[in-house]
Amino acid sequence: MNTPTDIQRQYLQLLSAGLNQKQIAYQLNKSTGTIKLGFRQLRTRLHAKNLYQVIALAVAYRWIEMPPLKE
Repeated sequence: MNTPTDIQRQYLQLLSAGLNQKQIAYQLNKSTGTIKLGFRQLRTRLHAKNLYQVIALAVAYRWIEMPPLKE
């Protein structure tokens, strides 16, 4: 499977850290529509049913690392 673009990788990393799409759009200086489209593209590409599967598969493919758990 092709590796994600840099922006997709940043998006996945922020998503795995618990940020919502509006927060991610702000962090990446993108519109929320762009972020939503990117999520749909990743979900389709990974054949994932939801956000949790997208993150799990991104970690499994070693596209991102999970952030440390908060205490």
